[in-house]
Amino acid sequence: MARFGGTGLGGVSDFLALVSEPPLNLSTEYGFDPAAFGGRASWSLKSAVRCCAPSRPRIWVLTLRAGFEDVSGPAGPPGIALSEGAVTLTINPEGLRAEGDAQIASADAHLVWTETFGLDPEVNSTQVRVNSVMTARELDQIGLPLRRFMDGAVGVDATIEGRGLAFTQMALELDLQDAAIALPAGLWDKPAGEPAAASLQAVVTEDGAVQLDRLRLTGEDVALETSAELAPDGRLLAAQASRVFVRDRLGSQCRVFPVLTGPEGLLQI
Repeated sequence: MARFGGTGLGGVSDFLALVSEPPLNLSTEYGFDPAAFGGRASWSLKSAVRCCAPSRPRIWVLTLRAGFEDVSGPAGPPGIALSEGAVTLTINPEGLRAEGDAQIASADAHLVWTETFGLDPEVNSTQVRVNSVMTARELDQIGLPLRRFMDGAVGVDATIEGRGLAFTQMALELDLQDAAIALPAGLWDKPAGEPAAASLQAVVTEDGAVQLDRLRLTGEDVALETSAELAPDGRLLAAQASRVFVRDRLGSQCRVFPVLTGPEGLLQI
């Protein structure tokens, strides 16, 4: 058994190209392009080599640690990117963990990115956790077209899963207390400062469309549970509500279909 180590300085893309070489093969195993990332990197490496045969040494990376500054690059489903990031990363034989702060759609965010090595190709090996406070416009920029219904700050706790950058599942918890909300047709509204919360679980298709398996909204005198289908550009294609309750207004089940597609999403209920 031979051991060796080293340190390095360079670009984030240089570091990612390094860990895309055998034995890690990150770019081919998890489908990302090192050139898509920018920023500065410093790293330290400790490895061990055991020679199984004279011509076929086997290498284990024991620990690889890196620090990224001013990092930029993809951070989720298509269209979601981070910038101005400060991230620390650790790689060992079991997996990868990156954690730090960055901007997503101009909002400050805290991210934790984990990869689990050695899983079957059909199993999600990637999980990204994002905590942030975003405006309705920033939510719109990451694929949640809510600004026509709300104004103000929204607390976001998101979990995104997939394999590498091929994200397929998403779960969000939204704290709506500081947002003013006005649903269409005067269905329900609330001022900023009144407690309310929303949660959703969604599946992301290969073309970027979103299938909302569950959307739940709770607040004073309101409860909504629904599912919906969104086009890649954010247009609402169809929705079905299992529960719509607004005190003194509605308590029912309904289906919603667009009668005119476009940025305003005109609907028939």
